[in-house]
Amino acid sequence: MKFKKVIMLVATLIGVGTIGNFINTPSNVQAKQTQAVFPKSWRGTWYSYNSKTKKIDKMTFTKTKQIYYENGHQYPKLLKAKPKVMPKPSKKTRSWVYLSNKMTQKGYTWTGVGIWGYPDEGTLDWYNVAKLDGNKVLGYAEYQNVYWYVDSHWYQTAKLAKKLKDHKYPNYDFIIGGDDL
Repeated sequence: MKFKKVIMLVATLIGVGTIGNFINTPSNVQAKQTQAVFPKSWRGTWYSYNSKTKKIDKMTFTKTKQIYYENGHQYPKLLKAKPKVMPKPSKKTRSWVYLSNKMTQKGYTWTGVGIWGYPDEGTLDWYNVAKLDGNKVLGYAEYQNVYWYVDSHWYQTAKLAKKLKDHKYPNYDFIIGGDDL
């Protein structure tokens, strides 16, 4: 008889504890958000020789920022997750960017970086990092609708950028046509 009472008491306590656990447990359900980060191979400071100004341009990538330096000014861009629905451009988001398409050409994978508020067919900057002739090179091309505005090589030191200012790399293709987007 005693044994039966002990078993009933234990079963009752387990039942009450389980029900209480369901009732008092706060919900930890949250929307999953992807953290956007620039690829590790892009991170750091890069230099490029600007043949128009005859000066060295500088650009820095961190995990979530891209900073372009020109004439003593900084022009930062903040990396955000790509929106599912593209919002309208605003003053707040004009310096926000997102990682867009990836494309492979001649064995090199290029990544598009878009500006918030503009669809993929709008302005895209394309980047690729490759080891070329023994140097780590950041390739850059700017595309706006059907026009190419800039394509350049960026190096890890200003000295190397000045030395290799007009150097061309065979098969390292910047041309990504509008039909490829």
